[in-house]
Amino acid sequence: MRDTTQLVTGAFVLLVAFAPPAGAAQQMVRGRLFVVNDPLPGVNSSRRHILVYGFELPSTKTVAGDPLSDGAQLLVIASGNTSSSQSFMLPPGAFAEPNGPGWRRLVKRRRAVYAYVDERGENGPVTSLTIQQVGRSFRIRATLDGRGNNPEISVVPPNPGSDGGMIVSINGGDSYCVAFGGAAGGKITDNDAETFRITHPRLEGCPLAPDPAAPVD
Repeated sequence: MRDTTQLVTGAFVLLVAFAPPAGAAQQMVRGRLFVVNDPLPGVNSSRRHILVYGFELPSTKTVAGDPLSDGAQLLVIASGNTSSSQSFMLPPGAFAEPNGPGWRRLVKRRRAVYAYVDERGENGPVTSLTIQQVGRSFRIRATLDGRGNNPEISVVPPNPGSDGGMIVSINGGDSYCVAFGGAAGGKITDNDAETFRITHPRLEGCPLAPDPAAPVD
């Protein structure tokens, strides 16, 4: 396993790397797991899968905004030898079926949970996104899947990679950063053309999308 705690790249800043909407704040959530999977690279893009998970306990993070009413945006970033990033729109609206698409909201006392589901990929390959504040805990989790009718996922393992993460922005509300690798630290346990995996970064951070015009070392 490779520890990236000492690896500092230009792909992360621990201050402001993403401009939230005017009047909104940027909240950084400690990462737990980041996986970019492409089991058949160059052969079958529908097999691609991405999981990003952040969790804090105790946490002072809060849910600010209402994606059910206003929608949200998700930006996924994987940086390294071949860097890539992709953004996804998550439209507002409640879902009437168990497999979506749409949002579910539960706000009561010290609990605020927003869950987005789109198992059939009607709005894109983001099959689920959960933003959850319960008591003193905060978690955020996104899953993307390219199978079936889901639109293509263009983010792939950088082979080798150095860092990655996501930014979730609630329209009219706050944005939430989850960073892995680079200055945030963490352990890279898979790092080839099929899988890029980082776990348990030591610091909070915010990923910076790669510059497509920048030269590759």
